Amino acid sequence: MIHKIEAIVLRSMNYLESSKIVTLYSREYGAIGVIVKGARRAKNKFGASLEPLAHINAVIYKKDTRELQLLTDAELISSFPKIQQDFEKLFLSLSILELTYMATRYAEQNDALFNLIIEVLEEIEHATKSSLLLFYYFETQIIRLLGFQPSIESCSSCKKPINELEERGIRRVLFEIDRGTFQCEKCIPVLDTGMSTDLGAVKLWEQLSRLYVKKAAAMFWNREIQGDLDRIISRYIEHHQPEIRTLRAKQMFESIRPD
Repeated sequence: MIHKIEAIVLRSMNYLESSKIVTLYSREYGAIGVIVKGARRAKNKFGASLEPLAHINAVIYKKDTRELQLLTDAELISSFPKIQQDFEKLFLSLSILELTYMATRYAEQNDALFNLIIEVLEEIEHATKSSLLLFYYFETQIIRLLGFQPSIESCSSCKKPINELEERGIRRVLFEIDRGTFQCEKCIPVLDTGMSTDLGAVKLWEQLSRLYVKKAAAMFWNREIQGDLDRIISRYIEHHQPEIRTLRAKQMFESIRPD
């Protein structure tokens, strides 16, 4: 049957002499693979609409009995040109696509997740300062949407909320990756150095998980806690979604970004 869909291109690869296989995340069906015949010919109607980051309206012939659907037409809504021209924006946006691909290969339609992807990319497109916090925002939101939101409003032992712990001078906590909780340094005799983290990183995660994207984009945050925040979120995602590997685009960004 013929279906019209709205989608974001997650990845694209050449196939045979003139075709492409494209992975989309669509509003209507979630993750979907399509084959696009003639997409690599010199004269084709698709242009930039099949490249990663392209936000498109498309027409597909869909049969539930086949793994790859047939895409016959695509209209470009946005290619996010400002992202394409900025080193940090590009690699962080590609990391968002990569995380989406790995987290949703076997997932069904999720309208909230589709909206999240588009909203975050649009915010990165128009950002006038570092977009790094928007990437962490996306991670906290996809954790919530996939159903393994941590319980990090307070210490799991003494039950004191984060703000009160800060007022008492607590600086380090133990993040309990299997339970999605933390214990403050007053409640445990020795901190496990592997998952010991700055309380500020846990607080920022908790804040990001309940904000709208525009408020997250406007937040001031302490870049000194970046390493702790990055580590606990990444480890938590990998623990609950073992199929998710280290993001190659993010690794490349970390290795070659300017100081």
